[in-house]
Amino acid sequence: MLSNLKILVVEDQPSNFIYLEEVLSMNGAKIIHAKNGMDAIQCFSQNSSIIDLVLMDIKLPGIDGFETTKRLLEIKKTPIVAQTAYAFDRDRNKAFKAGCIDYLSKPIKANDLVKVILKHAAKNSNDKQ
Repeated sequence: MLSNLKILVVEDQPSNFIYLEEVLSMNGAKIIHAKNGMDAIQCFSQNSSIIDLVLMDIKLPGIDGFETTKRLLEIKKTPIVAQTAYAFDRDRNKAFKAGCIDYLSKPIKANDLVKVILKHAAKNSNDKQ
């Protein structure tokens, strides 16, 4: 389903990352992992030409997901999907304002994750052509 998509997963919690990696890998995606905002900015700077989508945790140590999203979009316009355990409307609105194109609340169901990625990665793929 997600065959050959390259996804930057920004997630500081190991158990959450393991789950996301398992779901995405089982569906054919290639994963790049960043554990915090600074790591994400560095990874994205070096790999932006091959990254199809970013899955961004909002609550990160150091630079939060909102600020990280803004900085990544300054480097290159790429679909960024916010994910957080705190599903408050203000966080959702702040994520969209920062530049995220969608929002998933944890715990994330595998089906929902794949659907959202397919929806936005397909758009991004069409935009690249």
